[in-house]
Amino acid sequence: MKAFVIQVLRRFGFRRILIVNGVITAGSMALCATLSPSTPPVLIVAILFFHGACRSMEFTCMTTLAYTEIPAPRMSQANGFLSAVMQLSLGVGVAVGALTLRLVAHFHAHPATTPALGDFHLAILFTSILALAPVFDALGLAPDAGSATSGHQPRAPRSASVTVA
Repeated sequence: MKAFVIQVLRRFGFRRILIVNGVITAGSMALCATLSPSTPPVLIVAILFFHGACRSMEFTCMTTLAYTEIPAPRMSQANGFLSAVMQLSLGVGVAVGALTLRLVAHFHAHPATTPALGDFHLAILFTSILALAPVFDALGLAPDAGSATSGHQPRAPRSASVTVA
């Protein structure tokens, strides 16, 4: 994905990619809620591969954008800070997923030690909704955010031409 991301960023820019890919990533996560023991393994692999590719693009875009305005002397500190934040967010995501699974199982009166498949499906759906959070953050980005890094040149807004008679 890394080589592909550069070309996509140059064409569409960070803002558009983070919004569109974020929605696709959340959707591919929601697809995991459809998996069951009877799902053909090749379909499971395809869904997980697609989701992994989308997540890779999202993380690459977010980390690249995070570094675009950091001055070179502060890059080392920024790298350590961003690594810690990314690890923390992944850990929080796992904790939220586990907590959601426990709450759903409890709501359905299933023991926490043996949640039902439907409990997993609901927990995955809830987590996929939370995965939309970066999309809302990306909506606040300027259309040319990170363009010095990506090489993306946003189109100028079309102005209405006025004809004077």
